[in-house]
Amino acid sequence: MESTPIEKEISDQMTRGVLLVVTGPSGSGKDTLITLLKKKYPQIEWIVSTTSRKMRDGEEQGKPYHFKTREEFEELIAEGEFFEWVEFRGELYGTQKKTLMDALASGKDVVWKIEMKGVKNIKQKIKNMVSRSAFVYLIGDSLEVMKKRVHKAEGEEGAKVRWNESLVIWEMKQYEDCDYLLVNSDESLDQSVEKLSNILHAKRYEIIRES
Repeated sequence: MESTPIEKEISDQMTRGVLLVVTGPSGSGKDTLITLLKKKYPQIEWIVSTTSRKMRDGEEQGKPYHFKTREEFEELIAEGEFFEWVEFRGELYGTQKKTLMDALASGKDVVWKIEMKGVKNIKQKIKNMVSRSAFVYLIGDSLEVMKKRVHKAEGEEGAKVRWNESLVIWEMKQYEDCDYLLVNSDESLDQSVEKLSNILHAKRYEIIRES
């Protein structure tokens, strides 16, 4: 017996994946929050972006980036291998087409962290490709809190490179390019993870009507 439309919708809810795009300024805690979300939901696919920046202490190839030299990165650009890429603080960041398409084809929930400049380049393209996608803008409690986080993570010398206050302020003004605004407080990380997962689940259960 053929299922009714509502039965099909209920069935589809159990199997369809959601694309969660997470962005925000330096010190907003993107990597921390995504890592905690993936720990809570191990089945989530995390799109690993590619960068020309040097690997930091504690990092390795593929965690949290695919690391390339600038020359290698530029060769990939010339070959048309990137879905999107930006130059950010003197380094190149981008998502390779195969990485994105393989993740989306998995049928799983997918989390994708990109820089704010990247959001402007790809939001409409992604919305056209993936109806169940949500762009989340992450921010710390204040500018000073985010600055302290960067200094703690990078040290004084590293923070001189990574912390660009005028750029952070510009990024803070771009929050309306996203669908959701989430304040990520050090005192309530568990709540931040819960809120992020609520956004993911709400998108899964949203009724999207054909235009």
